[in-house]
Amino acid sequence: MYFKFSGRTNPKTKEYDSYYRLVESYRNAQGRVCHRTILNIGFIEEELTAEQLNIIARTLTSMYEKKESLFKQTDEVIAKWVSHLWSRIIGSRNLDLTLYDEKSRMVWVDTIKHSNVREIGSEWLCYNTWHELGIDKVLEENDFSELEIQLAQTQVISRAVNPASELAHQDGSRKTQLYAS
Repeated sequence: MYFKFSGRTNPKTKEYDSYYRLVESYRNAQGRVCHRTILNIGFIEEELTAEQLNIIARTLTSMYEKKESLFKQTDEVIAKWVSHLWSRIIGSRNLDLTLYDEKSRMVWVDTIKHSNVREIGSEWLCYNTWHELGIDKVLEENDFSELEIQLAQTQVISRAVNPASELAHQDGSRKTQLYAS
């Protein structure tokens, strides 16, 4: 699902404004991509950013597909809109809510395999520590450009998280490399 808007004159304000619809894409019997309006939202008086609208649409799609989110929504405005629009979708019966079977979303834990697993915990910790210490402000005061600050941050965090160089063995010892003079 996604939000689509068109320009219309708002009867309340008598100004040209965006009229929103919640739309879904699907393929018809011939395989052609078509669009179907799920809800006519109307004029949104509350200021919502494009990112908030995208999050609302993705959350509604996940609810429709019966996917559970790992992270709960912390933005109260988004949560309010999701709840409001979901109740309107259920009331309008424009979606076949039996389409996705709950059992199709089950995860068999014994069959999960990971390859090339990466963690973000240490990077997140370093990033937050960087900002708590105000290192970016110190660099800014010393005439570093925004790009130079970002590069410095990347280098410091990457060395803090993975201090070994590309010459390090997996067991932690260093390779020796002979250079011809």
